[in-house]
Amino acid sequence: MNSPEIAPSPSVARRASLAGFFGTAVEAYDFMVFTFLIAYLSPLFFPSDNPAAGVLSSLAVLGTGFLARPIGGIVFGRIGDRYGRRFALIVTISGMGGATILMGLLPTHATVGIMAPVLLVLTRMLQGFFAGGEQMGSATFVAEHASAKNYGILSAMTPVGFASVALSLPWPSHSPPP
Repeated sequence: MNSPEIAPSPSVARRASLAGFFGTAVEAYDFMVFTFLIAYLSPLFFPSDNPAAGVLSSLAVLGTGFLARPIGGIVFGRIGDRYGRRFALIVTISGMGGATILMGLLPTHATVGIMAPVLLVLTRMLQGFFAGGEQMGSATFVAEHASAKNYGILSAMTPVGFASVALSLPWPSHSPPP
């Protein structure tokens, strides 16, 4: 005997999709800000005679955040299955915020030497780990709360949050000078 499926509340579905949108937008903003600040941060964490080497090292650090994202998605997918999506999302959002605060408090190479870039890599990996869990958990949470009528539009809100930040930032112009 089949049990009747309980229809999700439209207000819960809308709130979940807006939370997914804003959560992903904040996470995207953090990643974009780090990217824009690489030119300023690289001498603080990777001092060298060749500034290009410092910038390339900082770009590699940025990449570690993206490498950790799938692992976070897998781990927090399991946590969401076991303890609930809401719990997993609260942990990922708190973890992302905590990793961002830690990054802002990091000492520079002049203060602690080689530990500065090591700590920078660890905090970027933490951010990526939590960001992967947040994005996958948010998309799943929204999909679980959407009805058949609004499933597509509400499920699209999570990735649109990332894209909206990427499109709203002032990207450098590649037009030739006059």
